[in-house]
Amino acid sequence: MSTEFNPITELSEIKALLESCELSTEDIDLKKSLYFYGKKIDSTIVAVVGLEILGSSALIRSVAVSAEHRGTGIGKRLVSYAESTAASKGVEKLYMLTTDAHDYFYKLGYRPVSRAVVPEEIETTQQFSTICPSNALLMSKETPC
Repeated sequence: MSTEFNPITELSEIKALLESCELSTEDIDLKKSLYFYGKKIDSTIVAVVGLEILGSSALIRSVAVSAEHRGTGIGKRLVSYAESTAASKGVEKLYMLTTDAHDYFYKLGYRPVSRAVVPEEIETTQQFSTICPSNALLMSKETPC
């Protein structure tokens, strides 16, 4: 399987994959600060990640891999791609919220942080302020050099 990822702009396809993975689609749109990257096989999205860039910070969100492609490493490579893309756009620190994938993201170098220290630009996102429950774990990581 190729590890080449590309921008994904088909909102209905993004939402379908997120829904199949039981992830929220509430604020999925192509606003100026939100980018989606992913992998298509035979014109079907099999993996996607959202990257919401907010100045020198970014929110990694909506990470989804189709059931038949889990366990192949595609999710890890896709998150790494999003991290590198963020760094190339001047992002210094990445944040993400999770209710059930903290072990996975811990293995990728993300560490829990207090919601009290999150930058205002992250705090005011819909993902942070209304969509993810208050018990979602906030994790962060410096971007790769």
